[in-house]
Amino acid sequence: MAVKIDYTIQSSNFELVRDRIALILKEELDNQALLQGAGDPVVPNDDYTADIYTERFTPVDKSEPNVIIISLGNSSLTNRTPISQINECSFNIDVFTKSKQTSTGYGYYNSAVKLQKLIGLIRHILMSPYYDRLSFSDGIIANRSVNQIQYSEVIDEQDAIYSRMARITFEVHMIENNNQITPIDASSYQTIIKIEETEKGYLLIKEN
Repeated sequence: MAVKIDYTIQSSNFELVRDRIALILKEELDNQALLQGAGDPVVPNDDYTADIYTERFTPVDKSEPNVIIISLGNSSLTNRTPISQINECSFNIDVFTKSKQTSTGYGYYNSAVKLQKLIGLIRHILMSPYYDRLSFSDGIIANRSVNQIQYSEVIDEQDAIYSRMARITFEVHMIENNNQITPIDASSYQTIIKIEETEKGYLLIKEN
């Protein structure tokens, strides 16, 4: 059987949204690190930024700085029409921080404070009116919302490093479109119809 789809299928909108979330967080968090930095020239404050990954599957190592991993959670397709569907996607934004116990600093406390600071920044950025459409053109993003924040238990590696982790559930409703089949020109198909009036109404009679 010959193939019917003879064009290259482009990335779905949910793929583009996943990557756009990562880009927005990277740019805005790096800017916050500069705004919260000190010195001349300014030295960025590392507590306000993180290494950002999409769909990472390898565990976060204790030697890494703050880490954010963005992955697709669930997807539900509704409101189907011949040309589009509403894709209700939830994205998981996992945030990891750590802090070392020292004679002048409490690792448990510092790792929690850094985690909560990043969580607050991410929520504020994603819900900012500047990103109500995630910087896409109109007609792609219907709405978006930070729906839930879950905090994990403290992880003590027993080497004076305390790790913390939280997950933000970010839901985005977007339009997914499909290319349509080129319509058939019906002008070349001719059928002769005669209309006769009867006591029951108009009767259509096909003439061969």
